[in-house]
Amino acid sequence: MSLFGAFGVASSGMDVYQTWLDAISGNVANANDTSPTSQSAYQERYLEIAPVATGGVGEGVQVTNVALGSAQGQLSYEPNNPLADAQGMVRHPSIDLGDQMVQMVVAERAYQANVSSVTQARQAYQSALELGA
Repeated sequence: MSLFGAFGVASSGMDVYQTWLDAISGNVANANDTSPTSQSAYQERYLEIAPVATGGVGEGVQVTNVALGSAQGQLSYEPNNPLADAQGMVRHPSIDLGDQMVQMVVAERAYQANVSSVTQARQAYQSALELGA
């Protein structure tokens, strides 16, 4: 892989981790949504990621699909909720906030690692230019 390839690979990683952070933020923002029992609950977003399919090893990664969690959610008894059915039940998403926070930390660290890779590649490229001068 050339030095410029390092930029592409790290950039693709940054794109994937930014998309992952966006999905996590949507999951967290909608974790406390309430729906009537006649409707689906907010569906948690999961990313499916694969290597870039244009060449060999080391070409980067890409998001291939956004999978959805269960639309069933969890039923809870909230008779005073305006969305409650005749039995006082409403539907909430099945999102574990603790799990989302762990995923957020992992995605942030991975994003930072890719930024560091870009920085290191840039510094190596600048050093190579100085040697040639």
